[in-house]
Amino acid sequence: MSTDPEPDDGLEGAVRLRPLLFALLLVSLLGALNLTIVAASLATIAGDLGGVDRIAWTVSAYALGSTVALPILGQLADIRGSRPLFLLSLVTFLVGSVLCGLSTSIELLAGARLIQGVGGAGTGLLSQTILAEVLPSRRRARSMALLGSVFAIATVAGPVLGGLITDTVGWRWIFFASVPFGAIALMVSLGAIPSLPPPRPEASLDTGGAVSLTVALSALVLALSLGGGTVGWSSPAMFVLAVAAVAGSVVFVAVERRVPLPMVPFVMFRDRVVVMATVLAVVAGVGLLSVVAFLPAYVQMRYAVPAAVAGAIEVAIVAGLLAASNLAGYRLGRTGRYRWYPIAGNAVAAAAIGTVAVVAADVSMPALGVLLLLVGAGVGAYMQIAIVLVQNQAPRQFLGVATSTVNLIRQMGITIATAIIGGVFGASAVRRLEGVALPGGVAASDVTPQLVRRSDAGVRRAVADAYAGAMAPILAALALVFLLGLVMSIVLPTVELEDVIAPEPGAGNVVTPTAG
Repeated sequence: MSTDPEPDDGLEGAVRLRPLLFALLLVSLLGALNLTIVAASLATIAGDLGGVDRIAWTVSAYALGSTVALPILGQLADIRGSRPLFLLSLVTFLVGSVLCGLSTSIELLAGARLIQGVGGAGTGLLSQTILAEVLPSRRRARSMALLGSVFAIATVAGPVLGGLITDTVGWRWIFFASVPFGAIALMVSLGAIPSLPPPRPEASLDTGGAVSLTVALSALVLALSLGGGTVGWSSPAMFVLAVAAVAGSVVFVAVERRVPLPMVPFVMFRDRVVVMATVLAVVAGVGLLSVVAFLPAYVQMRYAVPAAVAGAIEVAIVAGLLAASNLAGYRLGRTGRYRWYPIAGNAVAAAAIGTVAVVAADVSMPALGVLLLLVGAGVGAYMQIAIVLVQNQAPRQFLGVATSTVNLIRQMGITIATAIIGGVFGASAVRRLEGVALPGGVAASDVTPQLVRRSDAGVRRAVADAYAGAMAPILAALALVFLLGLVMSIVLPTVELEDVIAPEPGAGNVVTPTAG
């Protein structure tokens, strides 16, 4: 890889950094869109394939595939190298996309989504690992911010784009459309991603850890995804899944303590920076995605507005996140200082989300948009810095497992939090609506946004109060989550971020980009 700088490239690095970033950003966009684009099409897909009672399988399958694949791919990256695994993950994602578009039943679609999830997890994880291999920590934050920006954009654009495609050319093209863009990314990646020697070629996959962790994670994800839906929380299936999750976890911990190259190296958590940065990553993920997941439905019912208007308010979060994450990444690259970003970010996010909780019953939509912009800016100020800090502390031969571990913990935190919040929010809203005199004798659990908009002012106000009352304690709890992040930020040790990539013993040759 040439080390001649590109004078016109604001990102410091090598000549091929620009096409590398283009490939990673395009692949990240495809993966992020497939997390959000399907949401607007679920009802149409269920009607076409005849599986309304099983439509949640398509969401659960993607989550299962992406979660289980993370730790395995992280370790394989350290053993086989990031480049071949990235290319394989991209091909897997494209194959899964084609199979999704060709599916003739919910079961086949769920299986294809599982394949898609594995590929999507690989491309997302390995994009971060590849950047860690070719860029030192100080210059990595800005590139990481660009990857995070892609996900933020997809969060808002995905449902809108999915609805447009479904209403025009049909839901199958949601998946088929990924193929040409993925093919372009694959061709660019073949030439742009450097072929570096794997840091641990003599090691072997932690098979025992892979099997036991797969069992534990599969059981946990399935329980959280299906509980309360097609499978009730008190059913025998939930008991079996709970036992499997606990047993798999116990076996996994026992195995990891004995293998020379563990899939999740517990020893890395002896480093205070790693522990606190991991907590910050979880806080950012839980705090942001918990709001994003339930905000559109809340806004529809609270303000009696159409779905398009409710979805548009998420633009405020994205705008704040984009501005703050890119500014923080740029400043970090220039100065190497990072401590004030998580401190200020968590303080702003906690204050903004706490204010929404206090005034939920009276806040106007424009005021809500301003507060949400501050939440996005607060999270964006440090979201990618947490990953950079973990990678900075990890030896190069453990970059893959370090990156996958923090991503896995963050993803599980998000999965658990959204499952709990979804159950609490739904149950609380229905309970509060039971005392409302709804038109036509509609049950509290069957209230729709369309019904609310057609109702008189009294009913609209009663529904708004019910939803505001149900959301307020959840927002207050999320404010406490950000306060936890603030405490972690204050006690976060200061470490020097690497400004060059120095070879380590036994690590082989590495790339040292030239500063611009």
